[in-house]
Amino acid sequence: MTDVFDRVNAVSATASLWPDEPLAGSGFSGDLGLSPQMPSYTVARTQLLTSIRRLRNAAQLVKVDDGWGTHLLMLRPALVLAAKAAWIVRPDRSDERVSRSLGVLLNDQRRGAKAMRDAVSQGAMPEFGEVASKFDRSYNSLADLVSVTPEKQPGDEKLIRALGGDVNSYYGIDDASSDMQLLWNASSSLAHGETWFSLLSGGLQRKPLAEIFTARSFDTVCSGINTTSLRILQLATFPPAGAQPPAAT
Repeated sequence: MTDVFDRVNAVSATASLWPDEPLAGSGFSGDLGLSPQMPSYTVARTQLLTSIRRLRNAAQLVKVDDGWGTHLLMLRPALVLAAKAAWIVRPDRSDERVSRSLGVLLNDQRRGAKAMRDAVSQGAMPEFGEVASKFDRSYNSLADLVSVTPEKQPGDEKLIRALGGDVNSYYGIDDASSDMQLLWNASSSLAHGETWFSLLSGGLQRKPLAEIFTARSFDTVCSGINTTSLRILQLATFPPAGAQPPAAT
């Protein structure tokens, strides 16, 4: 696991190269020109930086987990957040990136409002309903910010499959998608109260499999973060694909 922890510690290296603001003439600067109120650069960065924090939290849990798979539950949001950031920055066109950024933020507000209302309908304090109303107001404010139509965020599994494709293409491998799917299935199982990972972790014969599973799960999340981070860096510092150089004077 030493190599895994080393990679977790190094995964934010590319993120440290991101400029505070997109450079003039870069792809992200075009997004900002399309909609100053909906900076896709900020949305994508926030998603990926939060993913990195969840990744580090998961690495800390491995040391105290006792084989119950709690670290996989923390890797789950790390994977999804990286996949959402990748979905935002994958297109070459500014309007598509802005549309996807808006879609991600609206989806978050919509699901927050639903969670609060569901709680109130089951007898939670009325204050949760007030929070739901705040989510609604935020949703409406976001929807009014830009003229670009928000693109509906795909489901988590579809996002993860696409991220696996990015990793496979970048590294020239073919197992990132399967590793991500296995992590997704395992974390879903654990989130639903199943305990099969504890059985996998016990015994001299099974324990090495659990360690391999854990190592590959961390590795594939790191790879997804890395490829997405490089794409963000590209869009923040280089002209968009097909852009013409300025005319000589």
